[in-house]
Amino acid sequence: VEAVVAAMIAYPLVDRVQHPACTSLGNMTNGNVQNRTRAGDGGAVEAVVAAMIAHPLVEGVQHAAFSALGCMTSGNVQNRTRAGDAGAFEAVVAAMVAHPLVEGLQRAACGTLGNMTGDNVQNRTRAGDGGAVEAVVAAMIAHPLVDWVQRRACTTLGNMTNSNVHNKTRARDAGAVQAVVAAMIAHPLVEGVQLEACISLGNMTNDNVQNRTRAGSAGAVEAVVAAMSSHPLNVSVQREACVALEIMTDADLQNQTRAGDAGATEAVLAVITAQPLSASTQFAVRFALAMLTRGNLVNNPRVVDAGAVGALNTALASIQGTNDTDYRDNIRALLLLLAPP
Repeated sequence: VEAVVAAMIAYPLVDRVQHPACTSLGNMTNGNVQNRTRAGDGGAVEAVVAAMIAHPLVEGVQHAAFSALGCMTSGNVQNRTRAGDAGAFEAVVAAMVAHPLVEGLQRAACGTLGNMTGDNVQNRTRAGDGGAVEAVVAAMIAHPLVDWVQRRACTTLGNMTNSNVHNKTRARDAGAVQAVVAAMIAHPLVEGVQLEACISLGNMTNDNVQNRTRAGSAGAVEAVVAAMSSHPLNVSVQREACVALEIMTDADLQNQTRAGDAGATEAVLAVITAQPLSASTQFAVRFALAMLTRGNLVNNPRVVDAGAVGALNTALASIQGTNDTDYRDNIRALLLLLAPP
């Protein structure tokens, strides 16, 4: 690692050195925790960012640098901070703007931004200030049929807008909500796209009334319900879909009506029926209870499947004697609504 960094420092303007050097750093730190630490301590993060700045129009250098940054910052808090301090966000965005139609570069850039902003509040702010939100949305619009671009873009949007008010506003202004819905519609059977899109929609609309409204108008509620129907056995998709629906319908009568019309209540009851002991059931129960207690008659299930009642009783029995009182109370309340004594 140290030798590669030394070569990068010695020949900063030679792209034939910088390109393979970035590739080597990516290979050495991919899946190797110790080498990530060594790379960070040895100045590799800063060297890679310097290579990007020195060779903005060399596609190969940029692509290899993205991969290296993505590997070095994956699961490494210190390297994420180093990347932000070195100007990585500005460099990545500059590359995305310079090479908008290069699919592989956009995919790698979105992945790198996602790694650098995961669990890092300061980097989310840096990303937003550096134009990363707009660049990611532009990548989604430019490559609508490339599922890996869409998936990584959704992940990154979810990270950048998580508990960040300014980035939620940027996302709305850039058309991120519409882009995420378009990705869900274009790739209905790609579980990774559907999962990350649900997470992204949940983060963008959480505590943001304007984004909830925009999500409803863009068809997000219907797209999320469709994801539940298309991936009934994927616990992660079901869980995040329930969370997104709960957020988008909170205090929004129009979205509640949309959810009811789209069959959201029936969809979550189907989840409970099919997987009473699944990790997603707790979220499904909470959302179903919210839908049925909001006073919007359209949300009442058209048909109460007896299987849902039986599944709820199974789930209730499985947590008897545990400390999960909220879940237990929610199940009991939902049972009273579906099968009153």
